[in-house]
Formats: sequence, C-alpha cells, structure tokens
Amino acid sequence: MDALAHRLLHYQVTSPIAGSVLQVYVKRGETVSGGAPVVALADPSRPYAEIFVPQAQITKLSVGQVLNVSVDGLSDSLPASVEWIARETEFTPHYLFSDQERSTLVVRVRVRIQDDKHQLRAGIPAFVNAADPKPGER
Repeated sequence: MDALAHRLLHYQVTSPIAGSVLQVYVKRGETVSGGAPVVALADPSRPYAEIFVPQAQITKLSVGQVLNVSVDGLSDSLPASVEWIARETEFTPHYLFSDQERSTLVVRVRVRIQDDKHQLRAGIPAFVNAADPKPGER
C-alpha cells in the first residue's frame, strides 16, 4: 500500500451500526474538528420514543412495563416497553416560581418500540398509552 492510501485510511468515517442516514452535517472537502458529528444516524431495528410524564404520575410506570404506541398513518398500535426512566425531573418552562407552575414538572422516559416491519420514521409524533390488560388481569 502506498503512503497516500495508508494516510487516507485515517480519514475514513465508519459507523458502529448499520443505520439510515438522517442528516449530513458536513460537505465533501470541508474541514472537521476531531469528535465533531458529520452525520446523524438512526438504527431502524431499535426505534424508541422519549416521552415526558408528569411527575405526579411517574410512579405508575416501571422499567419493562408493556405499553402501546400509536402514530398517524398506522391503523394498529405497536407494542413497546419502558426501557429507562430518568432519575431527575425536568421543568417546562425552565423558570418556575409558583405552585401552579410546578405542575409542569416532568420526568423523561424512553420507550422501546417493537417495529419488526420497519414502518416508523424518525421524528414522527407518537402517542404512548398503557397496554390493554390480558384477560383476567386488572
């Protein structure tokens, strides 16, 4: 291998996953700082939704809990499960002063969606609901 080919190996961009490119941040010929993103990737085999649950209702959720996700354009909901619940709350808006404004305190929850047919697209609005109980459960 000649020196130029060997040197070019240091400038290749690779990904640890086989994903879909959502956005390209850098054009050919542009200089990029080390560690700067050059593309945004999505892993279509592991879709998820991040939802914000009012802090007063967070005790109704647990990791592993089964949920349903509905999106516009799909007639059936998709099964999902709670993958992660944040350990801290977030404010919406960021400046809260009154008791009434504290009702906007939320907790971020990641819901992993089972989409075997790869029907979902990144960034579409999703609606997450508790799964219907199985017969005999309540």
